[in-house]
Amino acid sequence: LHAISPVSLPSPVAPLEAPVTIPAREGELRAILHRPPVDPPREAFLFLGGWSGDRQGPHRLFLRFARRLAEAGHLCLRMDYRGRGESDGAVAEAGIGTMVDDAAAAVDWLREQLPASTSITLVAICSGCKVALGTTVRQPGIHRLVLWSAEVMGSLRAGDTNLRKTLGALRA
Repeated sequence: LHAISPVSLPSPVAPLEAPVTIPAREGELRAILHRPPVDPPREAFLFLGGWSGDRQGPHRLFLRFARRLAEAGHLCLRMDYRGRGESDGAVAEAGIGTMVDDAAAAVDWLREQLPASTSITLVAICSGCKVALGTTVRQPGIHRLVLWSAEVMGSLRAGDTNLRKTLGALRA
């Protein structure tokens, strides 16, 4: 009888998650970068939260989706806007315009990390959908938008919806 040695199979490489700092117009943005186990990545995804959201997303939706995308070979960046989460700045000074500035800075940073041919997709929820649209106007070459729970823009919204949203924000 011959002893059979176990075959050593390569263990799958898990995607890497690391905190990163992104220079922005007003201080620094904090984010988590999910690197896939392949190089170069197939595509890059930037996650854009809503008005009061952070880089986790509601019910950790962004975190879970970014991990799945990274396992599939995509690079993902989950960022906090200025004044939110761990990023610099005051939320009182924030608006959709400053959120677009922050997202545009994140796109610039992503492009510096990637081969020029890598496409970038913006994944956004709620008010982040407005940010995604504004960012796409300022950053030509965004490959696609994934818009979840997109809001009706400002004056097109019913008055009672505006009141409910304002009261909800005050409670939060």
